[in-house]
Amino acid sequence: MQRALRLWTELQREAGTELFTQTGGVMIGRAEGPLFSGSRRSALIHSIPHQVLTASELSERFPVFRPGDYHVALFEPGAGILFPEKCIEAHKTLAEHCGVEFRFNESVQRWYEKGQKVNVVTSHGEYEGDKLVLAAGAWTSELLNSVSLPLKIERQVPFWFKPRENTEAFTAERMPVFVWEDGAEYHYGIPDLGEGVKVAKHHGGQTALSPNLLGRQVTSDDEIAIRHFLEKCLPWANGIAQSSSTCLYTNTPDNHFVLDFHPKNRNVLIVSCCSGHGFKFASVIGEIAATLTLEGKTEFDT
Repeated sequence: MQRALRLWTELQREAGTELFTQTGGVMIGRAEGPLFSGSRRSALIHSIPHQVLTASELSERFPVFRPGDYHVALFEPGAGILFPEKCIEAHKTLAEHCGVEFRFNESVQRWYEKGQKVNVVTSHGEYEGDKLVLAAGAWTSELLNSVSLPLKIERQVPFWFKPRENTEAFTAERMPVFVWEDGAEYHYGIPDLGEGVKVAKHHGGQTALSPNLLGRQVTSDDEIAIRHFLEKCLPWANGIAQSSSTCLYTNTPDNHFVLDFHPKNRNVLIVSCCSGHGFKFASVIGEIAATLTLEGKTEFDT
């Protein structure tokens, strides 16, 4: 994570545009729960500046939150928000300056070995190369060529709400990003950046072995579930739902990443399957993938 942040900062400087805004972040849950205890342990191990807040201190400092008496929070002032579209555009632009050629709207159908080469067949043609990086997200299993990984695709639906009152309390200057553990459920959210307060559930959605088996339409049941959380924990945010979308997690059994060579071909690297928490690591995952592909090793403990 620390390396990822340094790389995002470097990318922001090279691109000359804002890619990250610091809002602070809070991890809310029971003191003995995995979210709070794990976050605090990580902060202590890695010397990350943080504060522990009681329930009353949390609601006094950030009045958008309505914690129960049994809640505690870890506040990390250095946390914030990445702007994914801008990050992707910056990476793309700088890559093109280095000679990278992008092909869009061209679906990959299969790949195969040809001597020491790897060939990729797409809807528009065929390409040959020395190395192949498979970073297909929810479609990874369909491209593994008879190798089975225990991946499950999970459907999640983020919503953007217009606060019903105290709108000014939800700006990035006054509201931190958050993750909230309540029993077995986790929710997360970010302040209003102009499109509404983003709130979504983290894990616990419908799962399938293929993304094609999951519905991509947002339903009233999706909204009801999020509104139940809002009414309990962020009641001021429970206004008009301005937009929503479906996203797909690609989960491993332990919720960690897959980042390794194909077991039958070391010229092929399988990357990510990020279990719903991947984009913030994209900068360093890309660095690791590049060094593994070009040098066959990495300094990171994988």
